[in-house]
Formats: sequence, structure tokens, C-alpha cells
Amino acid sequence: HDYVCLQKDITPDELNYLKQHVANAYSFAQRVGDFVDTAAICSNLDLIITVDTSVAHLCAALGYKTWLLLPYTPDWRWGIDQTFSPWYPSMTLYRQGANRSWDEVLLRAGNALNGR
Repeated sequence: HDYVCLQKDITPDELNYLKQHVANAYSFAQRVGDFVDTAAICSNLDLIITVDTSVAHLCAALGYKTWLLLPYTPDWRWGIDQTFSPWYPSMTLYRQGANRSWDEVLLRAGNALNGR
């Protein structure tokens, strides 16, 4: 897999950390000026995995396959326990089962990414 970091304001230290820990990681932060640029990058991706940010809404509204990683107590619009979004048919929700339990969310998303 290749991974594209969509974080617009990534610091050099953050980018170095990412590249040290994730093989095939890329960032186009220096080329992103607005949502049009972000949408253009995302149009070339097979899947967007994100937390509850504007990128999640942008990509899902455009119909791009989007996986949203949610905290145990998410914003009201994501509901309580469903894995789908009534607003965005192309979005799958991955929820924490307990507060601050990101490991389980990342494990489930990783397993799904690898077809398990």
C-alpha cells in the first residue's frame, strides 16, 4: 500500500516521524492551498481514512470511499452505534468501544484494509 498524508499543516518533524514509521508515506502539504486541491488529491486515492475533520466531510460528500475513525463519544451527527452514515453512503464508521481506545479502532480498520 501507498499512504498519502492529507494533513495540510504538517511540520517537518511530523513528516519525518511519519516517513520513519510508515513505509510508502507521501505528503503533498506544500501543494495544498484549498479544498479544491485536497479534493483533486483525494480523487486519485482508492480510500480515505480519516478522523472527524473537514476532509471526512469533503471526501464523503464527493462520494469517495471514506472510513471515519470515531472516538467513544462522537459528535451527534454520527449517531450512537451504526457503522454507516445516513448523510454519506460512501462512508464507513469505525468507533471506539471504550474511551481513548484507539488501538482497537486501528486494528479493525487495518484488518479491513488487509481483507481480514
